[in-house]
Amino acid sequence: ALLLLLCAAILSGYQQPPDVIADILDAPYPPSIQLSPDGNWLYFVRYHDGSQDLWRIRPDGTEGEQLTDFNDGTQFQGLSFTADGRGLVTGMYRQYQQDIFIFEVATKEFWRVTDTTADETDPKVAPDGRIWFTSDVDGVYNVYALDLETREVMRQTNVYGGSYGAT
Repeated sequence: ALLLLLCAAILSGYQQPPDVIADILDAPYPPSIQLSPDGNWLYFVRYHDGSQDLWRIRPDGTEGEQLTDFNDGTQFQGLSFTADGRGLVTGMYRQYQQDIFIFEVATKEFWRVTDTTADETDPKVAPDGRIWFTSDVDGVYNVYALDLETREVMRQTNVYGGSYGAT
């Protein structure tokens, strides 16, 4: 039922999530949420007391589980499953740095994908497995693609006013 409500809300082009979803997520804006590739879990970000945490819940609204427990101002931007479905790619702001991380679902551990002084955010995984994200590495946000196997980063846009969001 929760998944059906979410899908209907997305298709309607909503600005605010339906009340039932907002109550579950405790979110004042459209949340970062991803359905697991097997369809058994909804993964989402929940705000509490100045920090955000990753959670998961069954599509029927049962078995809610907090996966992280940050209390240091950590924030997430975007969730996207890796091509193999074993991890969630996210932009994570932590300790005054914004980088791309992968959260391994089985181990509940993060591993850093980018590590620069630039802000890298809003990652999306393409069908070919590349991670598309935005970065202000040269002072202006542009879209980049990262090949996880080769670690090669390729700039996809080169705009003057900034291109924020890889979707």
